[in-house]
Amino acid sequence: MQLSTDDTEALRKLLEDRRKAVAPESLGYGGRSGVGRPVEGLSQEQIDELTGRARGTYSRLVNGRLERPKPQYLQDIARLLRMTEQEWTHLYWLTRREYPAPLHEDAGMVIPGVWSNIHRIEGVIAYVADAAWNLITCNREFEELFPGNRPPSNVLLYMATDPTRHTLLLDWEQSWAPWIFPQLRRAISERPEDEELKRLEQLVLSDREAGPIYTGTGLVTVPFPDGAQRPFRHPRHGDGVVDILAADPRNSRGAGFVMLAWHSGDGSAARQEDLRAPVTLASRSLMT
Repeated sequence: MQLSTDDTEALRKLLEDRRKAVAPESLGYGGRSGVGRPVEGLSQEQIDELTGRARGTYSRLVNGRLERPKPQYLQDIARLLRMTEQEWTHLYWLTRREYPAPLHEDAGMVIPGVWSNIHRIEGVIAYVADAAWNLITCNREFEELFPGNRPPSNVLLYMATDPTRHTLLLDWEQSWAPWIFPQLRRAISERPEDEELKRLEQLVLSDREAGPIYTGTGLVTVPFPDGAQRPFRHPRHGDGVVDILAADPRNSRGAGFVMLAWHSGDGSAARQEDLRAPVTLASRSLMT
């Protein structure tokens, strides 16, 4: 795959900015001395040595001349240069035109601090959980669903095993369980070594009611909740339904941002039509 001039420049900037930020001393190299132009950060030769590649390999990568580099090499480079998940995804896309698996074990377990602004959302129930459904932050409407305004520390564990879940999640067996457990199965299959997910799975399996349902859940269909409507008893408003809006923070793959919009009714109304922009650039050009 031949990189364009713009992609080559973007690749060079990404790699060289990260290379210059890594002090050789932090990896056991002494200070440089002698003649020659001073080099910031690791040298290209040191990168080749540390990644176990032939001399000149990094030079070919940074200049866009290493055609479709192997995933393992890109991973070695990204970890050596201490890239973030966003930088790792950018590197992988530039060189392979594919989206990679997460680079770090804590991918999806941390989110940018600006997500604390969720507490300012009003009119809907909103929360953010990490890749193992541990609650990170939420708004007041979410807190008010629970006694003492104390929400559960793990959202999926609450939905799967908490004895009080039936208070909120109406028709749990038919309307909620069928999409709760496939999500956990999917996460386990993608992160089989994740200790948080393994512990969560153990707790679900040990539950008398949830365990047999989870065991019988397959991986063929994963009904993600985005766009779904479920029966829900609101502590203040009573029985009704919630429209579920779900998305992922872009810089924290695996974490989840969920909003629940409660309204009265039994969910029997016709499905809402998908939304699209009333005017697009293409349609606007046809009108002029």
